[in-house]
Amino acid sequence: MTQEETQLLEVVTALRDENIQNRRFPTFSLLREVRDRLKGKTGEKVLENARKLEESGRLKVGRTINDFYFEVVEPEEILQEAPETSEEITNQQQE
Repeated sequence: MTQEETQLLEVVTALRDENIQNRRFPTFSLLREVRDRLKGKTGEKVLENARKLEESGRLKVGRTINDFYFEVVEPEEILQEAPETSEEITNQQQE
């Protein structure tokens, strides 16, 4: 994970935590909020890094009507959605 990706993940996590503390729901972060915190980063660069984090399973990226949103994927969610092992697939095919 690059420094820019780490920084993006930290900002999205901080915004989520602030939303929870302030009892604002939903707790996701919008692109404009993230871009404001990451001074000097363009929306395209933020989205590029967000897509890389989404591919690695650390971040969820979605669309609102006028913006993009980001949600942090918790480690236990990553483990639950992990691909099955070849042994489990073989057992299912035999049944």
